[in-house]
Amino acid sequence: MARKAARANLFEVAGGATSVTYATTGIAGQPSFHFRDADHDVNAEGTDIRTKKTELGALVTIDLDVVADGPSTTATLVLPTVNLGDQTEQKLRTLVIITITANTIGGPALVVGAGHGQVGRLLKLPVWGQLHK
Repeated sequence: MARKAARANLFEVAGGATSVTYATTGIAGQPSFHFRDADHDVNAEGTDIRTKKTELGALVTIDLDVVADGPSTTATLVLPTVNLGDQTEQKLRTLVIITITANTIGGPALVVGAGHGQVGRLLKLPVWGQLHK
């Protein structure tokens, strides 16, 4: 009988001034995400964490700054699929993507340059660390 592949449920990565801890099931039984860099120290839980499965793996996103009439910032942890097998932890190299999106109360279409230029900026941060089950 084939064994089901063990999946990681705790991810701890860092690079430069950035660190991220993501648990698929936290103490309260729901996911938790902690992001820290030079400008932010943000904890998110439950529905404040957005997860999307893609060809890259899971994209796990939280809001860092939400400004109704200004730039909003998100952090996305890219989690490639990793099967742990018999191991309880494994090294991980991946990315955190910071997205800064210009906005106005009237929506992004009213941002100066909208329709004529890029409204969002992406910052790619390489990170490494451990994943655990």
